[in-house]
Amino acid sequence: VGYAKWGFWEGGEERMLEDRMPGRAEGSDGGLWDGFFGALAGERRRNLGDPPRAHVYLDMLCTMPEYRKLGVARLLIEWGCEKADAQGKVAYVDASDAGKPVYMKFGFEQQKPLVLELGGHSITCTSFMRRAKK
Repeated sequence: VGYAKWGFWEGGEERMLEDRMPGRAEGSDGGLWDGFFGALAGERRRNLGDPPRAHVYLDMLCTMPEYRKLGVARLLIEWGCEKADAQGKVAYVDASDAGKPVYMKFGFEQQKPLVLELGGHSITCTSFMRRAKK
């Protein structure tokens, strides 16, 4: 009914930011792809350093529509935040505007929004960071 993909990074991994980029789909617009994921990598460098410090990264979070508002996402986010706290690491996520209220509930702090103009469309993506609670 729900899925979360958390990544655990020790810090200092030179290629970590680029390794998070998914492979480009065959036939996709390479310029759009590189522009979007390159901009996200730039924000991660700005927020986490280069090479990045140790952190826990929420790469993906989804809930089936018929199970939304039942606490599924809450459980998945709590799990990752508990792991981050136990390891003394910041938690980090890149999210759309729709995700903002969800992450703010868990103590994530909004970073500077990134507004991209890609293919004639404006896309806003915001990074959120949460300090470890130890």
